[in-house]
Amino acid sequence: MPRKDLGGGKRRTTIWLADADREAIRRIREKWRLDTDSAAIRFAIRVLAQAERLEVVLPEDFDVEEVKQDV
Repeated sequence: MPRKDLGGGKRRTTIWLADADREAIRRIREKWRLDTDSAAIRFAIRVLAQAERLEVVLPEDFDVEEVKQDV
């Protein structure tokens, strides 16, 4: 199915999100005062993509393998 062009080169896409992902989006929206989930996702992707040095401290129970899995 062709994707609808929403203008400005934006195209709609669908991803599967767990509750933890939705909570992360909510926190990003709140912290950075973003109006939509889409804006929060684009913000996070672009910030991470531009990071030359990334220092992240993950909680001990953070499961990277779970994040990598497709639904």
